[in-house]
Amino acid sequence: MNLKGIIFEIDSLILKNINVRSLLPQKAFGLAERYYDDKEYYSGVFNGSEVTNCMLDDRFAVSWYHRNQSGGYGVVENNFGDKLDKVEEINEIELIIFAQQQKTKVSFETLKDIFVGAIPSVLSKVVCESLQLFDCRIELISHELDSRFVIERETNKPNVRVGLNNGLIAIRYRVITTYRRGCIVICENC
Repeated sequence: MNLKGIIFEIDSLILKNINVRSLLPQKAFGLAERYYDDKEYYSGVFNGSEVTNCMLDDRFAVSWYHRNQSGGYGVVENNFGDKLDKVEEINEIELIIFAQQQKTKVSFETLKDIFVGAIPSVLSKVVCESLQLFDCRIELISHELDSRFVIERETNKPNVRVGLNNGLIAIRYRVITTYRRGCIVICENC
């Protein structure tokens, strides 16, 4: 499954659906991974030959990234032939939002509501076909508004200050996709 492509489409829809002037400038970093710098770890995105730390970027009023927490599989029964032809994949994702309340002029609770409303519940058939998927559903799970709790899961760097002005929000959701086994293009640049 092309999780990076799915996250790109989700970010495109979030950017399209967030039309609040005070939330500008904003930045969607996409699908991030944990990386290590000596003994400290961060969330970052790989841009060609280097890693960009996407945490706590204060150049933007709001910035966000997604991290894959865990995943699982199910077999989708098919009435025509091989029962193991289709796979259902379920990935639990965490959307991490960094906001500067002084710039956004909205509470973190309101910002959470704006993002929850902007996250799509399904991707269109056209988008799914372009990603070689039969379907893609997005189900919300939970959220976390305690910035200190979120930052402690995102980095072990000591003395990172988050709170009332510079805050983190986590929104957990599931991406449920169905695709044909063995039909995934491995080369992303082809």
